[in-house]
Amino acid sequence: MPDDADDVSDTAADSPMAEGGFIRPRSEKIIIPRQHGQLLIEPNLTSILKFLNHSPAAAAHAENASSFWARLRLVARRELLNCLGERQPAPERLLRPWIVTGHQVEFYHAGVWAKVLLADELARSTGGVAIDILVDHDTVDHLGFATPEQATDAPTRPWKKVWHTWAPASAVAADGLPTPTAEVVGSWQAEIFSSMSANQEPESAVLKLFFQALRENSCRQYAPWMGESRGAVERAFGLEVHHVYSGGICGGAAWLAFVLQWVKHAEQWVPIYNAAIEGYRKRHKIRANGRPMPPLVISSAGLELPFWGYRPGLPRERLMLRWAGGRHLLVGETPIFLPPAAGGDEFSAAEALSAVLRDNHVCLRPRALTLTLFVRSFISDLFIHGIGGAMYDEMTDQIAAAIGMPIGSFVCCSAGWLLPVGQRAPRASEPLSALLWQRHHLRHNPQLIPGVAADPALTALLSEREQLVRDLRAPRRKYDAAGRRQRHELFVRLGEINRQCVMASGALVAMDKRIAESRQQMADEMALTDREYFFALHPWASLKELQARIASAEGSGTAP
Repeated sequence: MPDDADDVSDTAADSPMAEGGFIRPRSEKIIIPRQHGQLLIEPNLTSILKFLNHSPAAAAHAENASSFWARLRLVARRELLNCLGERQPAPERLLRPWIVTGHQVEFYHAGVWAKVLLADELARSTGGVAIDILVDHDTVDHLGFATPEQATDAPTRPWKKVWHTWAPASAVAADGLPTPTAEVVGSWQAEIFSSMSANQEPESAVLKLFFQALRENSCRQYAPWMGESRGAVERAFGLEVHHVYSGGICGGAAWLAFVLQWVKHAEQWVPIYNAAIEGYRKRHKIRANGRPMPPLVISSAGLELPFWGYRPGLPRERLMLRWAGGRHLLVGETPIFLPPAAGGDEFSAAEALSAVLRDNHVCLRPRALTLTLFVRSFISDLFIHGIGGAMYDEMTDQIAAAIGMPIGSFVCCSAGWLLPVGQRAPRASEPLSALLWQRHHLRHNPQLIPGVAADPALTALLSEREQLVRDLRAPRRKYDAAGRRQRHELFVRLGEINRQCVMASGALVAMDKRIAESRQQMADEMALTDREYFFALHPWASLKELQARIASAEGSGTAP
């Protein structure tokens, strides 16, 4: 561990815990940890454990809980355990603390994996259940991952981040993607290991284990192929974190009852959703259209709901609620007519909707805010976000409060964990900004260039320049056209003298060389110290150190 390894988390005394046993990170403390060894847990581990050990699990609604939200929570947690193969879970499983995290099914970096490590540690420390939701209804940006590579076709051999993918990205969600063939996987693996060897990077034992799991995995769908292979790596690290696919939890009665609540209250809830986005944009001074997410469309024809609708294997469509021809959902061109609730029971209506969706081969899935809204309200006792999610849940909390939906606590976890080549990377010797300023300054002040004043060939030019500067600084008595023209001519002549002196001295040639070297060093540093390389590229010992750091990050989380 480098001596300057830092920890961005806070002391327990400063960590927020509202009355009623609710904790959440403070937005001002959510800073991306970029240096190797930096760990962000906000609030810190001590405060989180205090919360979990002293706050009764939100699942402690009794079996006969009368409120709809309590019933929905109980059904949602039972259905999740069913996804894990527990058809008749023991009652205490429902009442233990559930620590949940999640991410898209992709080759994510060690800072993201830190959430899984924290979930495992918290579950072990509290007797809870650790769950990782693999968001398989989202698209995948890269079917593969990148490695740092040194170019061989340039004299300076610059470093760059090179992507190794077996196929182009698709607009289809992960649950509709096929796995590559064994031949493609073998070729892809050989390409990656060849690149690592050429760049003198040792083949990680973790990566070898991951590829072994990929090769031995018989799944024909991308999401379980990836999930089960990552699970093999996590078991090797001793983790006990249950993988659950978002398609599993967003297909049961609890999920569809949640969707039907949005349908029922769409006229009130959609403006609330949009107001939360607009408020976030104003608070954070965001001007780019559609950031962090676009508002829902409201028109005389109907409303857009915060969900995706799609047929497996086809691109996702925005879910619309239409009035014409009877109240119905619209997925692309496919109308989904809502069945009436038998006796006004929301869960019977959800079961009926499930049958309609099956008949039409349509999936209804959440967008970012509605996914965390559902999970935090009805599944988790504590949700672990990364950097982006922790910031965006400012909106989720606002939505939940406005519509009167109970919502659980969440924390933020991330890490700056660089590959060994990044830890060894030399830093730029001269800041580029300072060099650019020096170049600009010398270009306009050639008299400051060492040796210029002693050059006989430039003596007359420097004397003329000195006189020009005095003339330009002298107070102007006339502001007529002739005076402005004369002043312009003085500036033009001054610029010409500056150029001649600089060219004669050769100062800019040397400065430009230093600037080019600094640019290259910065580019190398960016490629080598990128924190987003796939976590399995890291050596076993490095990831074990990250695991140990998270387990011992009590109090201020100072590096051991």
